[in-house]
Amino acid sequence: MLFLSRLILGAVCCVALSLPSFGAKTVQPITSAAFKPHDMSFQIMRANKPECEPNCPQWIFAEGDIVAGTAAKFNRVLRAAGKLPLLLVIQSRGGDVRAALTMGKAIRARKMNVAVGYAFSLACPSDDRFCNDTLKSKQISRGFLSSQASYCASACPLVLAAGVERIAISDSIIGTHQIITKPLFQKVFFREKYVMVRGRKQILSRTITKREIITGKTTTKLTPGFEAELEGYVRSMGVGGDFLDYYAKAPPSSIYKMSAAERLETKIITSQQSPEFYARPAICAGAQPAANCVLIKP
Repeated sequence: MLFLSRLILGAVCCVALSLPSFGAKTVQPITSAAFKPHDMSFQIMRANKPECEPNCPQWIFAEGDIVAGTAAKFNRVLRAAGKLPLLLVIQSRGGDVRAALTMGKAIRARKMNVAVGYAFSLACPSDDRFCNDTLKSKQISRGFLSSQASYCASACPLVLAAGVERIAISDSIIGTHQIITKPLFQKVFFREKYVMVRGRKQILSRTITKREIITGKTTTKLTPGFEAELEGYVRSMGVGGDFLDYYAKAPPSSIYKMSAAERLETKIITSQQSPEFYARPAICAGAQPAANCVLIKP
């Protein structure tokens, strides 16, 4: 018998789904000239009103582009935040759809509200020992909320959809455009050992020697399975199924800005309350403080 070996090529196909953020020109009217795209960051924040201590409003501020690792980063922040359903305040141009869906499922599991807005972090006054010692040790920053120039576009509305209450003022931007899929093909190289028996090959072993990732051509055509998954997701969140129709209203290079009426009709927005409302110390007073009030004793 003759033992032989050879290097062969196999191919395994997988699909990566992403939703690109809209371009700088469309962002320009709602951001400062200093805006630079960056991966989403998270910060646990507490109302900058020391008089409400030790029970003050808290929220998680998420800002930036949603990428493949964003959902894992979000889960770490949730663990640090504890079991209370803090308000999620988000500002994002969008990004990866799969990561957005994973974030959304975690949000609904905790029964969190989601608001489109912006948060500003403030330095602790030198004489505020509670802020400098207790809050810093917990990686919590003081700050305040603002709804001015707020936006949630591309994949971001899929995160917004997960909120029990979905909050945005009428002047904020909720934007959609076509979802694109980007196929990734993995080339797998094998080293085979085999023996020829009566003219037929019998494989003795196969070892992977190398893998290469090749990006295929992007397309806006969704597979029926993924389209059904998206429809099931938005319906499970209580958002109208016709909400997904708005994703077809603009090409990936542009953005469709939903009107205030369209947002309410599809239920992607359930409240036009200003996010600042949820940072008022008054919501933590009385016998039944709001869900995002967190008691921290010095």
